[in-house]
Amino acid sequence: MGRCVVVGIKDNKLVKNIFWTASVQGIRVIVQILTIGVLSRIIPAEEYGAMAACFVVINLAYVFRDGGVANSLIRVDSLDKIFIDTAFFISFSLGFVIFLILQIFHESIGALFGIMGVGELIKIVSWVFVFSGFGAIPQALLERSGNFKKIAQAEIFSSVFAFILALILAINNFGAKALAASFFANVAITSVLYVILAKWRPGISWSATRSREILSFGGGVLGFNSINYIARNADIPIISRALGAVQVGYYSQAYKIMLFPVQNITGAINRGMYPELCSRIRSGHGAHEIYCRILRSLSFCIWPLMIFVAIESESVIFVVLGEKWLLASPVLFWLALTGCIQALVSTTGGALQAMGRISELLKLGTLATLLQLGAFLMGVSSGIEYMAKLYFWANFFNGIFALYFVIKFIGAKINAISLDVGLNLIVSSTVVVVAHLFVDRVLCLDVGALRLIVGFSAVAFFLMVVIYLLHFSSEGGFLEKLMKGVKFMISGGSVTGFWRIV
Repeated sequence: MGRCVVVGIKDNKLVKNIFWTASVQGIRVIVQILTIGVLSRIIPAEEYGAMAACFVVINLAYVFRDGGVANSLIRVDSLDKIFIDTAFFISFSLGFVIFLILQIFHESIGALFGIMGVGELIKIVSWVFVFSGFGAIPQALLERSGNFKKIAQAEIFSSVFAFILALILAINNFGAKALAASFFANVAITSVLYVILAKWRPGISWSATRSREILSFGGGVLGFNSINYIARNADIPIISRALGAVQVGYYSQAYKIMLFPVQNITGAINRGMYPELCSRIRSGHGAHEIYCRILRSLSFCIWPLMIFVAIESESVIFVVLGEKWLLASPVLFWLALTGCIQALVSTTGGALQAMGRISELLKLGTLATLLQLGAFLMGVSSGIEYMAKLYFWANFFNGIFALYFVIKFIGAKINAISLDVGLNLIVSSTVVVVAHLFVDRVLCLDVGALRLIVGFSAVAFFLMVVIYLLHFSSEGGFLEKLMKGVKFMISGGSVTGFWRIV
């Protein structure tokens, strides 16, 4: 009797990296859901709009603060004390300069958004650059050595502490300042813990040669991050100028919900992927296998969830944010579908950096920026829902170009991975539609928590049925076959591989 070959990710180091990163991301998801679910009922929409505008500035500052310095430590073949000290000097100096600029010009920068209180929030949050500049190098050293368990411990503690602080301040009517203080506390505590756990202290050595080496790689990364920043952050100032703070609040909250699964799941996988991909490329074998498995795993894990969030956007908004935020549900529909694409495209930047293809990174980043900026400018006059719709289509076409070239550069077979990802899309869409019809037409459940719980459970159940049916040819009982199939798919196995009989 034939049996199905189950092939998982064999590299234990990569699996451990992703496990610990996923652990901290899971805690972060819980904390973020609690933060939005609780604080959105205390803090009004215009306060969230002010904080969203503040983060546009902070995100831009982060682009220049990092400059690819941390990634250069992970990517370099050999690492010595002079290289590390030089990288630390660059990282800390950039962070401190940005801190001074924001402290001096916070009022002028805040006035550009036309929203009250943004300048004061920028002044508070700017302190994170002093701490993040100090903590970036020990974090990179921990990631390079595979100590993701220590990273998880630091980030879990700081996330929980920051949530408690935000809750206390929000209850005491601090408004958006509660969010700003929480963000600062999170970054500051995490940076201090990185230094402690890495058992590393900065030295005073410096090398002009190493500095040029770091800045040469970092310059290209900085260029890409700058371009990517425009693509990801132009929406907030455009909406704030055209439609006001309240519409920014609705849009930003819907965007945060979309980012939960996308940012946290892909963040866990990408942080574990980058050091391993650099190692595989240095050794000259296996890089394309790892990358293709990452794409399959992401499409299997994220797409059913994001399509479910899109179809049940009204219930998601009602349960997570409350009834007063229901106007954001049409926006969430399109943003959730966009998240399906962004989940896969998010891997391309790290892959190109690992391959050293900085020129291609800049070109693809420029294309993405032009498409997305065009969507924002064309759509905002018709409202945030139409803008979100155009944003989806901009990401769709950008995703096709970006994934095609990265898969080609890394040496994988485009037809094979396209077939697997396409089948995952068909399975995900079918399962979610069946589950939606079940709760809507059969059970006739109203918008609310019960509909969300039953619907998500139905998606999980139907997905398990599909996996079992695909895996029916393997040996063992029902549960054994099912668990083999789940492990196979999560590990990034090929859907067509279910029928590889030996």
